[in-house]
Amino acid sequence: MKNFCYYLLLVLLLLVSGCDSSYEGTVIATPHPPELEILNDTDKPVFYLVIETEESHLIDLADPCENFRPNLPPQSTITIPYGQIAGMNKNAESVWFMWTDCQGESGSRTIKLY
Repeated sequence: MKNFCYYLLLVLLLLVSGCDSSYEGTVIATPHPPELEILNDTDKPVFYLVIETEESHLIDLADPCENFRPNLPPQSTITIPYGQIAGMNKNAESVWFMWTDCQGESGSRTIKLY
C-alpha cells in the first residue's frame, strides 16, 4: 500500500507539473490621493493612458496598437501624481483609465479620485 501511495503521489505531481500554468493577470489603477497607482499584474508590457474624465472627450485618440509603444513593463507598478494626469484641474473628481497589450487583452474604466 505504501508503494501505491508513492506511485499515486508521483503521478499527481507529474500531471500538475505538465499543466499549462500561464498567468493572465490584469492592469489595475487604484487612487491613493494625491496619486494614482497603476499595477501591471500581467506577463506582458502594456500601454496605458489616464485622462481627466471631463477632458477625455476632447482628445482624439490614435490607435495605440498601430505603433505599439508600451509604457508599463510586465509585473511592475508606477505612481502618478494627480497633477501629472492629462487635463487635471482642482475640480476634477475622476479620471478615465485605459490599457492594452495589443494582443487581445485590454480594459478601461472611470476611476473616482476621492
